[in-house]
Amino acid sequence: MRVLQITNNDLSGGAAIAAYRLHVGLNRAGVDCRMLVRDKLGDDERVRRFELPQDAWSRMVRRLRDRKLNRIGGELRRLLAPGHDMVTGCVDSDGRALVQQVGDVDLINLHWVTGLLDHATFFAAAAARCWPIVWTLHDMNPLTGGCHYSAGCERFVERCGACPLLAVGVEEDYTRRFWRIKRRAMRQLAPALVRIVAPSRWLAGEAQRSSLLGDFDVEVIPNGIDTGVFKPIEPQQARAQLGLPGDRPIVLFVTAQADYPRKGHDLIVAALRKLDHAGGPLLVSIGGDEAELGDGRYVSLGRIDDAQRLIAAYSAADVFVVPSRQDNLPNTILESMACGTAVVGFDVGGIPDLVREGETGALATPEDAGALRAAIERVLADETKRHAMGRVCRTFAERELSLEVQAQRYTELYGRLVGQTETARQYV
Repeated sequence: MRVLQITNNDLSGGAAIAAYRLHVGLNRAGVDCRMLVRDKLGDDERVRRFELPQDAWSRMVRRLRDRKLNRIGGELRRLLAPGHDMVTGCVDSDGRALVQQVGDVDLINLHWVTGLLDHATFFAAAAARCWPIVWTLHDMNPLTGGCHYSAGCERFVERCGACPLLAVGVEEDYTRRFWRIKRRAMRQLAPALVRIVAPSRWLAGEAQRSSLLGDFDVEVIPNGIDTGVFKPIEPQQARAQLGLPGDRPIVLFVTAQADYPRKGHDLIVAALRKLDHAGGPLLVSIGGDEAELGDGRYVSLGRIDDAQRLIAAYSAADVFVVPSRQDNLPNTILESMACGTAVVGFDVGGIPDLVREGETGALATPEDAGALRAAIERVLADETKRHAMGRVCRTFAERELSLEVQAQRYTELYGRLVGQTETARQYV
């Protein structure tokens, strides 16, 4: 089976990492899987960079269109309410070139394609050529008029417009325009040739409720993790490797994108400032930002790009905390569980798919920093139970989240979809 995965890049960002891990798992399983990306950052020969046409006419047309797209992008950034992730469009300056570079494949698996996929051009070609398509969702953008997380807005259920994330307040805003483009493009596709994959039950439910993807079948397949790489190491060895003390409980958390309220940085800081536990826990963060938690009880390990150092951070911790207000299925939870470390988070999005109270960690009432602190204290309070949780985390990761399990689930889905293609083509 020849599968082409299309995504923005192969190694940078949660969506790209998740897509590349699937790519690795599929090839290990014997699937001829390739990737087509806008930015190639690694050296995998099976990953191909999308090449823009360089003839004079194409360059001139692209320059004119890029000028318009850059103006729209600038307006969206200017209109975006403070603290929100982003609102993006659904057009690209050279959509035909992407279609031409798909090549001879049996199935296309889309991932995070913002800034790469021109909806109108790509899906018209997909309909004409009857390409079987799997679209793996990494956020809400494919099912909205532009936002990547809705922050509680329900307008994607109908037709977007009057977006609360944009400081405009009119029905016919950019999100309504983008919604129309997406709707026209997606309605060309035969539902029998399309499957939507959501890594979490929450995102699957949102896709099924949406006006853009509600006509297509949705399946839940969690993201995968290489459990042969991400595995526990002895905690004292991990702490020595990172220069962390061996005699204090460690609470680990991430500080990337700390200025985005969706990530809940303010909530974890509020929770940790008042954390009171016998033995005085050490608060340790990974990520480019730092938290204001005071000297003596807080250590920032900074940005970590080396897998072995990241594994050491998870293995050194007694508990890993994810304070997101809204999230799909964070890679960090998979990584922590594979390293045998219990997880604490809010009962939102895809987090409860993996974090199960008293089994793999603890859940807190959303938006409640006090409840988050109490959940952390519950895990820290009982060392025997905490170690049992770590063992359950590791077992769960091996049984449900390994690349082998993920690849098998995708391969079965691909086989069913490709098998239906010839029949469906008779009616398209």
